Amino acid sequence: MKTYRGLLSIVFFVLSCSLWAFDEVTRFGDGYVVWESNRQGVWRIYSNTLDGRQGEKQISAKGDKNTDHMSAQVSPDGSRVIYMEYPVSARGWKDRPPVGKMHLVDMKTGADTVLFDRACDYGGGHSVVFTGNDSFIYINGDRKTCLYDLSDKKTRELYDTKGKYHLLFNRNLTYGVCEHPALVFAYDKNKKSVREIKQLDGCMPFHTCDSKWIVWMENAGGPVGAYCPETGAIHHILDNRDRCLPEDRSYIYFPEVSLSMGALAFGASPNQHDHNKSDYDIFVCAIDPGTLRRTGKPVRYSFDKHTDRYPSVYFREWELGTQSFEGKSRARWTLPENEKAAVWSFGDGSSEKGGRTAGHVYSKPGVYTVEAKGGRTYRGTVVISAPEKPSVARVMTTRGGVALFMSEPVDIKGMKLGLHSGTPIGARKLSESGTRIDIAFDAPVEEDVLYVKGICDLAREPNRLDITIPINTLRYPGGDPVWYYAPDGENMVYRDGVPEPPALKGRSWLAGNYGLCFCGGALEAGASPGEAVRKSGSFGIVFDVCVKKPGEYGVIFAVSQKNAVNLSLAAEHGSLVLRMRTFLGVYYQEPVLVLAKLEPGRTVHGAVTYGGDVVSVYMDGRLAASFTDAQGGFDKWDAWDCTAGNLPDGKGAFTGVINSLAVYDRALSPEEIASDFELAKRAIKPYAPNGRAVTAKLTAASRLPSLEEIAPYKDALINCEFRTGDGEIIRVLCRGYANGEKVFGYEKGKTYTLFVEPVGDNGQAESIYTADDLEFDAGPEQYFNAGQCMEE
Repeated sequence: MKTYRGLLSIVFFVLSCSLWAFDEVTRFGDGYVVWESNRQGVWRIYSNTLDGRQGEKQISAKGDKNTDHMSAQVSPDGSRVIYMEYPVSARGWKDRPPVGKMHLVDMKTGADTVLFDRACDYGGGHSVVFTGNDSFIYINGDRKTCLYDLSDKKTRELYDTKGKYHLLFNRNLTYGVCEHPALVFAYDKNKKSVREIKQLDGCMPFHTCDSKWIVWMENAGGPVGAYCPETGAIHHILDNRDRCLPEDRSYIYFPEVSLSMGALAFGASPNQHDHNKSDYDIFVCAIDPGTLRRTGKPVRYSFDKHTDRYPSVYFREWELGTQSFEGKSRARWTLPENEKAAVWSFGDGSSEKGGRTAGHVYSKPGVYTVEAKGGRTYRGTVVISAPEKPSVARVMTTRGGVALFMSEPVDIKGMKLGLHSGTPIGARKLSESGTRIDIAFDAPVEEDVLYVKGICDLAREPNRLDITIPINTLRYPGGDPVWYYAPDGENMVYRDGVPEPPALKGRSWLAGNYGLCFCGGALEAGASPGEAVRKSGSFGIVFDVCVKKPGEYGVIFAVSQKNAVNLSLAAEHGSLVLRMRTFLGVYYQEPVLVLAKLEPGRTVHGAVTYGGDVVSVYMDGRLAASFTDAQGGFDKWDAWDCTAGNLPDGKGAFTGVINSLAVYDRALSPEEIASDFELAKRAIKPYAPNGRAVTAKLTAASRLPSLEEIAPYKDALINCEFRTGDGEIIRVLCRGYANGEKVFGYEKGKTYTLFVEPVGDNGQAESIYTADDLEFDAGPEQYFNAGQCMEE
């Protein structure tokens, strides 16, 4: 009997604590959260009300053991939930999402209806983007992104993915996202086309309802970040090291902001990663709709030891809504017309008797609950954050000046500008959104310093920003290349002048200066530069490279087809070698020209140009050699896949760093090449890590996980312990995988020469999944193996 009573006491205590904790969310509003769970051995959709009183309940159809229910999404008014039905285990991380059935659940009646027999999600827990209560964007069975209206049952095609990506657009139809990899696209609804504009480190990007932010996982286990495509601003919403999380539930995933913008739902586990097997549970916390900052403690809504993941939350705010301000501010409210008078309580200890309208000034930061008692009680929330200066999210070079992208809308009426060089400044213009300032220079500027004073935010008591901004308008290469990559700070490939993220494959990654490191991987350039070169019958290739290994055949740039190399520039046995197939060559054979010697470890600026009869080679801006061995056009080229690093079939592995690479569809003059070389010397700074070379023995290493274990990530670092000849023990993060291919090849007990730098000096180390199951006796300093693959 005593044991029985003891158990009852424990249960009562847990329930009491849980219901008290639910107040953290329900003091802002009410609603429910849905998610997918495998607690039955198959995936099903469950829900719980935000006050916790309903408990965990299955809402998807009973189904059978051969089907999974996934990717639930709540409608704006909370009346409906849409989810996907797939064959069991058919939807894996390695494969594109299969075609399945799309269901709609009426949350009032529980009725479950099949909307489409053929549809799919975008790759990670999201099946639709609601544009209203009765309309949504989805991906049909033919992998096309469409807009569907429930009221008239009409479908409108928005974009044909052609199988490359599964894209879901925001409700304003301005940007799209895909899950693998985490790419952001600008969408042109008139042309029904997209352009890649950003690759986010991490995974699970998804839109907020206001179409302003994209929320995603910045790294394995956290933090949750928000990215603004318009300004480039990035900030953290929830950090996995935040003390608001339980100690045993600090590994977070699957974030989604409610359509009301007032709540964040996510999953959290006891430091377990596997998205199919780990003990994730569902949490919800209240956030500020204006800034997405957390305003309450996360509250747990599922309590099963199986995997609960991919939540979607319906958060109905109180009648007076949520207002958010920065610094001392005045909030205002208006009750419905049928309410003539009310007693107002403002949540800061003050109250007043008034009419159906009221206003109140808040002086101190905090979260305040407002109540108006008339014929009934109305409630709302006011969030006051501490005063904070606006900030410059990024600086972009424009023709004749620069553009400043601000973290929030600003006022520039009192703004004053000046350049250190004294160069006059012309027009300045503020965008309609108030987040972009375009500044024109009256004369060309290369490297300078811009002084900015008097940018103010729109707070009641404006916060003023005075800032000094280094300006570098150098953009290498010059001229008009059809395709190029250069470390200009934007970290983009430019195709016909249009920027897009670099498509890296295999053992390749970005160096600290955004140069491209290759250990057998590739940068895919697509077909367009090869097509342009074929049509013109001429080309110019300008490059800035450092070969680390002479190798047999290390491709710097190639245009190839299934059974032949149309054109390749390669580092072969310590020499720069050109292969080029023209209509005067023998079919499927090409002239092979040894152009110049390459010294391993030395960065060289080179150019190869061809106008139909002469191949000219330039090294460091000067003519090194000319050849007439290959003449004619490129009419025999049947197809072209352009790559840097190696060939599309994986052959021609290049080991080294390509700092810049440009392809022209015309021959270049000696004057242009000399000018490019001078520009490259000023614009390109070879990667110089802030580290040291050490010779050390590998004494221990964390276990290399499988790709299935780290899914959906394809990159991983391994925490290792090395002992130097002086007996120093150092902790070093080494690459385990790069773009899904194994990199880690160190053996315990063997000695290696490493080039290491502090982790804090290499930002990429903070954004990659890290395998770490070792305990170290070494000090707190941890290093990143910046030279991996290059020293072998």
